[in-house]
Amino acid sequence: LGIALKCQIRKLDDKAAFIAQATENEQREEISAWARARDYDHALKNKIFPSVPALAASLGLDRSSVTNILYLNKIPQDIVDAAGDMQHLGIQAAKTMLKYIEGQNGASHRKIIIENAHLIAEGKMGVKKIERLCEAVQTKPTSSQTVRGKQGDLFSIATTSRGALNITILKNAKRLLTEQEIIEALKAAFEEKGE
Repeated sequence: LGIALKCQIRKLDDKAAFIAQATENEQREEISAWARARDYDHALKNKIFPSVPALAASLGLDRSSVTNILYLNKIPQDIVDAAGDMQHLGIQAAKTMLKYIEGQNGASHRKIIIENAHLIAEGKMGVKKIERLCEAVQTKPTSSQTVRGKQGDLFSIATTSRGALNITILKNAKRLLTEQEIIEALKAAFEEKGE
């Protein structure tokens, strides 16, 4: 390019080189938490820093800030693969995903998160949406029965994975029966089930 540049060449050990790189990156707005998480993880795994507190102190950051950023490295590889570019993934979204994956119904949550990983990674699905998505998985019926009357299907009774009953009164029942008749039909169904 024919451009003259002034530069300073210094010999740095791994720790000094990492600090210089991290300091320069802090000045750049486009460096994501995901990229920082990978860098910090690399520095710890390669023993450039012996611990998170030592890394945080060297970078002039609070230990909890570094710990939060490192949390992104806990995301399972299959989710990372499904998401593609993780540059816009927020720390709270990552924590929420992990809470559901590591909790009850983890396999079901993992599947639904993988299906939506690209939206989560792009920042188009935040914490509240992830929670709603996973809560919907938790409340899906595990068993269901449709109750019929002389007029046809009246309502369905479903038991969720948490043991709650969901009763859905079908349009047919609303159209053909009075409210009192629907109540009587529900009572009869529960007496038949022995509940």
